[in-house]
Amino acid sequence: MNRLILLLSCGLCIANFSFASIIRVPTDSSSIQEAINGASEGDTVLVAPGTYEEHINFLGKAIRVASEAGAASTIIDRAIYGVPIVKFENDEDSTSILDGFTIKNATATGIRIDSSSPIVRNCTIKNNNASSITELQGGGITIRNGSEFPKIVKNTIFSNMSKNGGGVFVHNSDAMVDSNIIYSNSTSLHYGGGISSSGGSLILRCNTIFDNSSNSRGGAIELYYISNSDIRNNIAYGNTASEFGGAIYMQGVSNTSIINNSFVNNQATSQAGGITIHDCSNIEIKNNIIAHNNYYGIFGSVFNTGITIRYNCLFNNELGPFSGVTPQIGNIYNDPLFLDLENDDYFLTLYSPCIDMGDPSSPYDPDGTRADIGALYFDQSYGINDFHLIEPLNTSITTNTPEQFVWQFTADNDSGFTVYYTHYLDTELTFDSPDSSEELTDTTYSPADTLNRSTQYFWRVQANNYHATPIYSDETWSFYVDGYPSMPMVINPENGAFIDTNTYLTWLISSDPDSFDIVSYTVQIDEDSLFGSPEIDHSNLSPGLLLDDAFAVKLGELADVDNLIADTEYFWRVRSDDNYGLASPWPDSLQWFIFRHQNHPPEPPGAGFFPSGGEETISLFPTIIWDNAIDEDPDDHAGNLAYGFYLYEDTSTGGYEFNDTTGQSINQITLPDTITDNAHFYYMVQTIDDEGLVSNWSTLQDFWTNHHNYPPEPFPLYTPPSDLRWVNYYAYFNWGHTVDYDPQSSFDYALQLSPDSTFSWFVSLIYDIEDTSITMATDTLALAGQDLYWRILAIDDDSLIAVGGLPDPEVRRLTIVPPGDANGDGLVIGSDITYLVGYFRNINPPPSPLLSGDANSDCLLIGSDVTFMVQYFRGSDNIPARGDCEGAE
Repeated sequence: MNRLILLLSCGLCIANFSFASIIRVPTDSSSIQEAINGASEGDTVLVAPGTYEEHINFLGKAIRVASEAGAASTIIDRAIYGVPIVKFENDEDSTSILDGFTIKNATATGIRIDSSSPIVRNCTIKNNNASSITELQGGGITIRNGSEFPKIVKNTIFSNMSKNGGGVFVHNSDAMVDSNIIYSNSTSLHYGGGISSSGGSLILRCNTIFDNSSNSRGGAIELYYISNSDIRNNIAYGNTASEFGGAIYMQGVSNTSIINNSFVNNQATSQAGGITIHDCSNIEIKNNIIAHNNYYGIFGSVFNTGITIRYNCLFNNELGPFSGVTPQIGNIYNDPLFLDLENDDYFLTLYSPCIDMGDPSSPYDPDGTRADIGALYFDQSYGINDFHLIEPLNTSITTNTPEQFVWQFTADNDSGFTVYYTHYLDTELTFDSPDSSEELTDTTYSPADTLNRSTQYFWRVQANNYHATPIYSDETWSFYVDGYPSMPMVINPENGAFIDTNTYLTWLISSDPDSFDIVSYTVQIDEDSLFGSPEIDHSNLSPGLLLDDAFAVKLGELADVDNLIADTEYFWRVRSDDNYGLASPWPDSLQWFIFRHQNHPPEPPGAGFFPSGGEETISLFPTIIWDNAIDEDPDDHAGNLAYGFYLYEDTSTGGYEFNDTTGQSINQITLPDTITDNAHFYYMVQTIDDEGLVSNWSTLQDFWTNHHNYPPEPFPLYTPPSDLRWVNYYAYFNWGHTVDYDPQSSFDYALQLSPDSTFSWFVSLIYDIEDTSITMATDTLALAGQDLYWRILAIDDDSLIAVGGLPDPEVRRLTIVPPGDANGDGLVIGSDITYLVGYFRNINPPPSPLLSGDANSDCLLIGSDVTFMVQYFRGSDNIPARGDCEGAE
């Protein structure tokens, strides 16, 4: 937790001495102890910044040992285990002074004062641990054996540990502990996490003691059998005790005053988080704040006598203010209203009930008023200076919420306390329900919320430093937030109207919620519906021609009307403006008109004709379509154009068939009656606008009718005849010519080949044959010795087919004979030689076909073929081959 450390100065005066000489360390002496050894009465040992690992003993000398630059940079660190770092044990008195060092890491008490009364001031005493020392010692400072009021002043003592007195331990001695900060110290065994005092008397004033912990009693302070002591103006908060007395545990104490302290947020495991009193007598507890502690604020045993409790503030202690004690007059039980409880700032605020509520017989506070309750009095001698508002100016009119409210800086020139400002805003001068800002340290404020329009607001600022009566700015000012005028509603002209400079633009007049505002109008006219660069942008149109509740202005009276172009479509809009620069929204809907309209004839359709270009249609009442035409008039578009249609049968237009006119926006026509089949038709289209102007005719379009869509006529097959055996190199196919009676149809022939007479598989098809014959290499048709089926197809451009053959479609078979197959068994083997020999001896009939025995491809069947075959079977490289025998089979 970040804590605000409150160091209280109670005006302790310490005498100054003149010293005979200054011994500088390490310039004159290499160590502090060496300098002390050589010092004389009244000398000063002045130590330069650095860390010195040594232990020092004042040796009873009336000298001042001081740092040049203060405790933060001048450190005396442990050199030997179990030994205090600083010792006063030779009857030193207040002329022996330790000033401005950090004393740390001792494994005994940090500073030991034994039978002596020195001054220790401005030191930081930290991280010393005396827990393992047999003798009871304090972790930070130990005062023992009859020491008479040594002065422990303005030191910071933290993170030390011991068995008793984690920060400071006073035993059988008197001591003054004044204006120190004592925090985060602890005891491992006994009492007094911050301070423990037993046997003697203690002056404990103006100290801030927090976050200390005791393993037994007295989280902040333990007082044990002491008397004639004064505990005054201390603040103890956040301390804990594992048994009793989170702030103070007292046992056997007598004749002691506990006055004007603040004990807040302390914890114990029993009895009192505030003050526990056991076996004590003549104890005065007054003017203290004891608040927010656990268990009771004050707990007392039955052995106490003469306990006076009066004029204290006890608030929000867990189990109540008291147990075992009887309070007297003047105690209050209200929230003390600290400046910042969460951040441990225990100054009183202006309305604290503790102000001027201390014991009336107590000395007055330094501001001359009755004593306050608590360690820190509320200084009423200061007042905040007057200040003025700056902007927004009084009675001003703004078009938006002011971006900033600004006022003068003010302060209390004497106190230096921070001034906080609160900005107040209300619609009523009485500020009954104002909107207020958070506390501000700056003299400007930017509101987060938008204010209501057409509303007057009042504003003022309060200044407060929590130590004086808050004051308001010298003025309370007002301002007015302007409202928007209403959006005008257009009346004329209607969308799409034809207008000229004498036409009135008319709209309903607008209203403004502010009575002082005068409404004018802005008209914009643009060819672009986004109004990116208007041809007309005319502002400040004020009432001229009023028609009842409408406003009208001639188009010709607007600035830049000469920018408008005839026969052009324009968008226009109007808004209202007030005289403070606010304007209504533009309307969402688009208004448009045609300026100085002149009707032009439309263009004829130019594309998209169907059917066209000699295309065929099988319908005798086809639908004719075309693309929409263009009309340069901005008001003429596809939706209001109609078309004229003319159809005839020859290009002279003399063969009239049909004409008609479509409705608007219809760019097609379906002929109502059938037209001639297998005929060539021509048509034209013209465009008609909504005012009756007609375009020229379109370019001439044509199509054919082919309603029946005839296939090609049957045709004969000539060669080869069916069941032909073929052996020569080329096969010749020939058939008769055919015709297609569709006038626009064309066709080609195709040769279809298959080993299957149904042509259901392994079909080879040769397309696009234009003649009635085709010659093909025999070896490309089929494997030798296999049957091959063939037919001729005539296919027109509508994919209609006629199969060749008269009177019926015909499929023919062709067998490809391998060369040398004299006996016609489809094989070329030795029996073919025997067959040929038998043939030449007139024993066997001729081979069929004759040249199937022609093995050497000379187109002759003679004895050389027998010789060729014999050589072939004996392994000759020559093999039987087909001859190119013209006209032979």
